[in-house]
Amino acid sequence: MVHDLDQIREIFAGTPLDRSALTSIPLMWSDHDRIEISLDGTDLAIFDAWKIARSQLDETGRWPIALEGDFEDVADDDPNAGYRNIVSAATISDRDLLARFQERRRTSAVDDDRIDNELRHLEGLHGKAPDLEEVRSILPREATVVDLERVLFDWELRNVEEHPNDPKHMGALGRDFIESPPGLSLSLLPVAEGWHVPALLSFFDYEESSDVLAASLRFLSEQFGAEIWVHDYVVMLFDVKHPPATPEAAFEVALLHEDITGDGLWAYSTHTYRSHARELLGSNYWTLMTKP
Repeated sequence: MVHDLDQIREIFAGTPLDRSALTSIPLMWSDHDRIEISLDGTDLAIFDAWKIARSQLDETGRWPIALEGDFEDVADDDPNAGYRNIVSAATISDRDLLARFQERRRTSAVDDDRIDNELRHLEGLHGKAPDLEEVRSILPREATVVDLERVLFDWELRNVEEHPNDPKHMGALGRDFIESPPGLSLSLLPVAEGWHVPALLSFFDYEESSDVLAASLRFLSEQFGAEIWVHDYVVMLFDVKHPPATPEAAFEVALLHEDITGDGLWAYSTHTYRSHARELLGSNYWTLMTKP
C-alpha cells in the first residue's frame, strides 16, 4: 500500500488524474490516512475518475471510493473495529452467509390479504392478474413473501410483455449518481479490496453486523464482479462486470439484494422483488440502500 503522496502522483502520471491535488485525511479506524483526490480543474466525471483510480489499484494498493461528505466510521471510539470486522468477515463462508439469508426469508409469512393486495396491484398495472385460487394452488402450505413473489414473477414472464417504468427505482437512482453526483468526493482508502469498505464505514440503520455486510459484498464481487464505487451512508453503488443474463437469475439477485439490506427494496418506493429483478437484468449498475 502506498502512503506517500508523491508516489501516488507518480502512479497517476500520464492519466487524466495526473494534475489532481491530493490530500491526506486521518481516519478514526486506521493508522493510515485516506487520500482525497480533488477533481477541481478537470473535466472528469467522478465515475470516470473512479475507474481510472480503480485501474491503478495494483500500484496504489488502495481502493478508490466516492464518498458523501458526512460519512461515518464504523466505530469512532474504537480505532481497531474496522479491521477486526475485515478479519471476522473473512471467516464467514458463502454457505453460512446464504443459510443466514434463507432463515430470514422463512420468517416473512404471507396471508390471503397480502395475496389479494398484490393481485389487485397487478390488475391495476396490467389490466389482468391471475386468479386468487390459482395462486393459492401453486403456493406451498406455509408460503412466504418470497414464494408469492416467485409465483407472480413466473406469471408476469408468461403474460406481460411490457412493464411501466418506475422513476424512483433504485437502478434509476444509480444512473443518477453517475450523471449528476450529489456532492461526492473521491478518496483512496487504506484497504485493497472493495468488500472491505462496509467493514470500515457505517451503513445507516443496518440490522446485521458490519462483518456480515462485508462478507455479503465479497459474495457479490466473486459471483458477479460487483465492485463498490459509492458509499454515502444510506446508499452503496456498484459497477457490475457480470450482471444476471436471464430473468430467473435476476430474480435470485434481487432476493440477495433484499437479504443484504433488509427491507432496502421498500425504503423509497413500493418496489417488489419482481420489479427489482427486471431492473437488474443485464444492468451494470447496482444500488443497495438502507432505510433513511
